[in-house]
Amino acid sequence: MSSPLDTGQTTDRPHLTDQSHADARAVEALLFTRPSAPRIDHHLLGGQAVYDLDRQAGNTLVRAVPGIRDMVRARRAFVTRCARRFAEEGLDQFLDLGCGLPTGHDVHHVVHAVDPAARVLYVDHDPIVLQHAWAHLSGPGVEVVTADVRDTRLLLAALHDEGMLDLRRPVAVLLAGVLDFVADHELPAVLTGLRKSLAPGSRLALTHLCADRLTTAEATALTEVHARTQTPLRPRGRTAIGALFTGFVLDEPGLVELYPWGPDEGVWPVANSFVLGGLATLRHPA
Repeated sequence: MSSPLDTGQTTDRPHLTDQSHADARAVEALLFTRPSAPRIDHHLLGGQAVYDLDRQAGNTLVRAVPGIRDMVRARRAFVTRCARRFAEEGLDQFLDLGCGLPTGHDVHHVVHAVDPAARVLYVDHDPIVLQHAWAHLSGPGVEVVTADVRDTRLLLAALHDEGMLDLRRPVAVLLAGVLDFVADHELPAVLTGLRKSLAPGSRLALTHLCADRLTTAEATALTEVHARTQTPLRPRGRTAIGALFTGFVLDEPGLVELYPWGPDEGVWPVANSFVLGGLATLRHPA
């Protein structure tokens, strides 16, 4: 399989360095019998590090959900613009949860253009994402760890590992298109654990698919395609998405469409966006 930074043809079965120590048969099943949400997104971005089943799933979404490519593109642009903004505000620690496949214009590239000494910690649990992240997301101040945001115990253990991030100081947290895959009964532990681990003044950039803005056919296509992955999709309404910011103070203009966060504001004239995003600051204790 080619790198996401290459243009060559993919191979059928790449060698996988499984640093997560997952069961080999489970990894094999994940890689070759099911599509993967981050690989689907990578295909929609035009990346090469995917398999036929990921392309087929992505193409199904393109036919069923007009604007899906633009939505994935807008979400990626949101992440990089927020990262740059946080770095310009003076934050020097970044936590990219569910980082996805590298694109060559990743968070550490954006952040280090502002502050070369900033630290960036990438977190994911998809084996192919990790394979490429270990290969391409490297350098001074950059680390990649294996953790699933849904497994709060392991996630917090990764955050507390010595030498990664100093959680006594504010951290910029990027949660783009991640909580969309966390079940309702898992959300409280994930969000509470994250808030308790962060210092007041930490910043949050979060996006989520908004069920209120999808037609029935679009919602059905999205949930059916992702039901075939290891991470079923959980669309939520605007009110439920707003509740994800509990404990944080939202920046103006609040929870909004992502298009103003594109590379150049106003260049994506789309009538409706079904992904919402917001920036927020963790409250200081009363």
